[in-house]
Amino acid sequence: MPLFSVAQNDWAPVGAKWNYSEFSMEGPEVYNREIVSIADTTIKGNACRKLTGAFGCSPMNNDINFVYSEGKKYYYYNSVADTFFLLYNFELNPNQSWTIYFSNFDLSGLDSILVSVIDTSSLSVNGNVLKRQNIDHQSLNYFIGNEIIEKIGNTFFLFPQHGACDPPTGALRCYQDSTIGLYETGIVPYCDYTNVGVNEIQISQLEIYPNPTQDFLYINPDSYRDTPQKLNYKILDYTGRVILSGKTEKEIDVQTLSRGYYRVVFEDEVSREFIKQ
Repeated sequence: MPLFSVAQNDWAPVGAKWNYSEFSMEGPEVYNREIVSIADTTIKGNACRKLTGAFGCSPMNNDINFVYSEGKKYYYYNSVADTFFLLYNFELNPNQSWTIYFSNFDLSGLDSILVSVIDTSSLSVNGNVLKRQNIDHQSLNYFIGNEIIEKIGNTFFLFPQHGACDPPTGALRCYQDSTIGLYETGIVPYCDYTNVGVNEIQISQLEIYPNPTQDFLYINPDSYRDTPQKLNYKILDYTGRVILSGKTEKEIDVQTLSRGYYRVVFEDEVSREFIKQ
């Protein structure tokens, strides 16, 4: 992999911070999770940024990650393989693709996600014009969101996450650094928003299955008691936009949804994450 100078590494300057939402597995609480760029360092001749924070169900390094950019290609360091792998490639345009490699959770070998660019556009953030890629991906076990923004990363989570993670960390709330300033997605009132302490209602133990699913989500009737016979629900995409809504007793038809990560909210109180395959 080619080396580069410190001047070329303009991704994640020291002080850069990502804020993400994380939902409780058992109730309606919403937490703030942060990743922060804390230092410059050098690994294998590459000038990197050291990131620390909550990396959720990412198969990347725990608690600490190292990243660098070379032009419009962004890399991360895999400590098991002792090498850098490509994470984002903003050189690519529609009908082009790249592969993200990372270690399995049991460290038995490498897994991967094939990322395909569907279309591109521009996003202006405080006068900075950034490239935006709408993507699709193929992986049996891992998931990433469908939008990537130059300098910022994936708008669901910075790194891929395991598909069975419940709850996953995401989506992106805010990103800020000394170059582009503050970018807010608007999914919460402010970057470090939390609603911990909200009273749980009687459906707080509600369970859905299967997850991932291809056609229907089913509600386990033994997982809640003393609730209305039909539950109000809303399905939100990774940006927080409502895609479907209605009432149900035992199942939700999700056949019309595109592949990706979604959140179903029952009675405006209890949320569950799921993957549509």
